[in-house]
Amino acid sequence: KPAGRMLKPRGRLTVGTEVEAEREEGDGDWERCQVKAIDAATGSISLLFAGGFVRDAVSFSSMRMVDSSSSSAGARAPPEEAPAVDVQAVADGDPAYAEEVVPLLPSPPAATSIAEDCEMKYAFIRAYKDAGNSLFKAGKFRWAIRTYCEAVDALASSCYQSREYMLWDYFARGPCGQCYSNAALCALKLGDYAQADTLCERAMECKPEDTDLIKVLLRHGQAMLGLERGTEAKEILERAAEKDPANRAVREELVRAKKAAAAAAKEADKRLFQSVDLSKHGLTSKRAEEAERLQQAVNAGFAALVDAKDDAAIAHLEPLLGSQVTQASHRRPSMMLAAYGVGIGRYHAHQLDEAISALHTFFELKAELDAE
Repeated sequence: KPAGRMLKPRGRLTVGTEVEAEREEGDGDWERCQVKAIDAATGSISLLFAGGFVRDAVSFSSMRMVDSSSSSAGARAPPEEAPAVDVQAVADGDPAYAEEVVPLLPSPPAATSIAEDCEMKYAFIRAYKDAGNSLFKAGKFRWAIRTYCEAVDALASSCYQSREYMLWDYFARGPCGQCYSNAALCALKLGDYAQADTLCERAMECKPEDTDLIKVLLRHGQAMLGLERGTEAKEILERAAEKDPANRAVREELVRAKKAAAAAAKEADKRLFQSVDLSKHGLTSKRAEEAERLQQAVNAGFAALVDAKDDAAIAHLEPLLGSQVTQASHRRPSMMLAAYGVGIGRYHAHQLDEAISALHTFFELKAELDAE
């Protein structure tokens, strides 16, 4: 088959663009032809072959792009004002993007133009970024994300041998990082924190500097907070605060991140503690030891009551009603039983005032437990 590359979803076509395709689908004879018409609504294309033959309703996947460097000398160039279609937009079922946004996007500079004036490629991505900014201001955040990201893709594919070559260019890295950073802000507006995280990482690959770096770090920290990754948010925002201590937004988010990190650490410790079975190692927690001690005292007290040993029962149970003991809610069940036992013991001993006081405590504790 002739040399060429299959159309990728992110390609852009205009009327007059040279491609390769078969005159009849499946005939295996690939010929160079030109785009005659584009129907953005249906995603179909009409192709004009040599001799005036026209093939209609051609899908994007049935064509291959022709590199501009291999085009014939006599090939007709696309018209200056030819309408463009975003292949990705149609493939994604979003022809509105192709209709409303693509006509506003700049066309990449020709290779010969870049050779004569390298500033053209920087002007190209700045213009693309401006289109994304307009969508952001209009509240069209998803379209803005798409435009910002495609700005970088278009620059890399049209003006450089590869993305890596583009990132070696100091003057290209700046606007590329800004595009990813702005896209991350759009994702934050949409509450898509995972995408914001990814976009911030892409922005950091562009090695942002000064205020651009602060913005990326701030947005990355906010994304981490949204993902409930407080420790990572704290680390990122601390770096931003070191570089710009006076930045109010950074300081406020750092306060949130520190609280989130502390809460996460506490929760992690709690889960770790709960996952350890101390009894397997012959160990018990202080709370478990205390619960066992309280239960033993209650059991001994009621055993004494059954044996009509009221004084012994009171001696076992009354210490459990001390003010320090009753403060903790987890001790209330044992305290309630102790108060009941003391009340019965005092009643048997004809100490009615003390019995009434103990039974009053019993009913108070019971009411608290019922309320829980």
